Amino acid sequence: MRSSTRSNLARAVPAWLLVALFVAVALVLSPTFRTGGNFSNLLRQLGPLAIAALAQSIVFIAGGIDLSIGAVIGLTTVVLSFGGGGIPPLVLLVVALAAGAAVGALNGAGVTLFRIPPLLMTFGTTAVVKGFGLLLRNEPGGTVDSLLPGILNIELGPVAVSAIVVLVVYVAVWGFLSFHVGGRRLYAVGDHPENARKAGIRVRGVTFGAYVCAGLFAALAGVLLSARIYSGDALIGGTYVVDAITAAVIGGTSLLGGVGSVLGSLAGAAVLVLSNNLLNLFHISAYFQYVVKGFILFAALVISFVGESRKSHGR
Repeated sequence: MRSSTRSNLARAVPAWLLVALFVAVALVLSPTFRTGGNFSNLLRQLGPLAIAALAQSIVFIAGGIDLSIGAVIGLTTVVLSFGGGGIPPLVLLVVALAAGAAVGALNGAGVTLFRIPPLLMTFGTTAVVKGFGLLLRNEPGGTVDSLLPGILNIELGPVAVSAIVVLVVYVAVWGFLSFHVGGRRLYAVGDHPENARKAGIRVRGVTFGAYVCAGLFAALAGVLLSARIYSGDALIGGTYVVDAITAAVIGGTSLLGGVGSVLGSLAGAAVLVLSNNLLNLFHISAYFQYVVKGFILFAALVISFVGESRKSHGR
């Protein structure tokens, strides 16, 4: 395998250095950045993106891509927005998470059983999921039951419960990828499917599981987002697709499969959230933020593919 725990951690170092640079600049230039309110706001913004980036990273490591993450996030907010209709919030939560896993299973089945290219398969499910969300709620609205935001937004010292949820998920996935045989199989499949198959690994099963996890985590990202917006919007997840890809690539996850780490995904998400926060604090146009994201993604892709090309020539 190309990947190892040490090399994956090394690939995440540049992203964490960029996080440190952004924080240092913000601390010097913006007194508002240093406030507790801004810190809490940063963590709430980071939560959904960090989980979405984790979902995308898992699929990337397996050698695929998932464009349906944003649609699942939007659908999740729509499902939870029916909390004002008398349906128990726990039921809605279970339905939302199950729907995300089901979309992931559909993607996994299309990629593994019918050999549909991941880009095309997940592009198709994006349209289906987004359309279903719009059928349920064709414009932003509804009400998320206050119980869910109330729990996730509880402040425990300087952080909210939602941030702790993100931390727990990251630690669990890090442990799985680093120490469990399933994690090693995921890297092996993404690195070289044929070699993994010869080694006795069920490539289809591992790939299918990666997509199911991605769908489930995308739904979890939608849950965290619902706790912020208190309503449903089938289209709100659109920006998370590019952002999740960007965060994963910034964090050192390879688009070619077999390489990546959860620490890198978290750092990549933090880079995007910090850059947006800085631009907002300095009253830079929201439209210019898209330009900045585009340049960050482009730079990360160039660095990633140049590095992969050099390693390939080296071998």
